[in-house]
Amino acid sequence: MTTTQVGSEARVQRDEPHTRVISVNVGEIRAVEWRGEIVHTGIWKHPAPGRLALRGVNFAGDDQADRTVHGGRRHSSPPAGRVPTCA
Repeated sequence: MTTTQVGSEARVQRDEPHTRVISVNVGEIRAVEWRGEIVHTGIWKHPAPGRLALRGVNFAGDDQADRTVHGGRRHSSPPAGRVPTCA
């Protein structure tokens, strides 16, 4: 990383030319027993095998069980047009 002073402004330049996504992990909701009760969770995720469509607030193949604290519009991806293309 290199920092350059331009007037009163400091500009930071990263040595790496690009940021890359190493893994996008997805998982479906499962019903499991926890403390004697059946609960629904999407905690178990696995690496997706390639490109994924972004549909609504999720990537294809992914979901969250409790959208009050996970996922949903307030917790989701960047606005349309600002989502990077992932390989």
